[in-house]
Amino acid sequence: MQEDERRAVVRELHDELGQSLSAMKALAVSLRQLSPEGKPRDIAVSLVSLCDRLFPVVRGMMQRMRPLMLEELGLKAALEDLLDGWRSRCPNIRWRLECDAVADDLPEPLQINLFRIVQEALSNAVKHADPANVRVALTVSPEQVRLTVSDDGRGYDAPNTPCGMGLSGMRERVHGLDGEFRMESEPGRGARLEALLPLAAG
Repeated sequence: MQEDERRAVVRELHDELGQSLSAMKALAVSLRQLSPEGKPRDIAVSLVSLCDRLFPVVRGMMQRMRPLMLEELGLKAALEDLLDGWRSRCPNIRWRLECDAVADDLPEPLQINLFRIVQEALSNAVKHADPANVRVALTVSPEQVRLTVSDDGRGYDAPNTPCGMGLSGMRERVHGLDGEFRMESEPGRGARLEALLPLAAG
């Protein structure tokens, strides 16, 4: 239900806000051309600049809420794009993806949940682990999907550390699909997340 709501919001952002921004920019460009100098031209230039700043903000909101690449090109391409984004923001970390090509054939509920789990796991690694290497591996067998996200960061005392909202959310997603969720970590020895999801969950 939450993913359906996100899809609806993204559609509204694209159809309403995106098109309205495009129309505003077109009007501002016309005003700029009709006003070679003076205050109207200055206002038009400011409006064009404001629209140009808002376009990437809206695109970023849409991407966070509903990864368009997932719908257009599939799970593997969406994960590659997600890691590319982290590579550009954190070039000091080595990011690696190993993903079976058949991941693109998984049912949509599995694809979006796997993407969300990876999204949260990578964010956690950057915020808390200070790793040099992060690896995402997704393998598909006839009966289940295995996702692992591991890093070589600072680690933590897993049995005695309370779960944050991110970790709880990932666990809830996996259990909601009748899967198994494991989180392993030790201080100074990195962390490893594993999710096993039955194909029947899709």
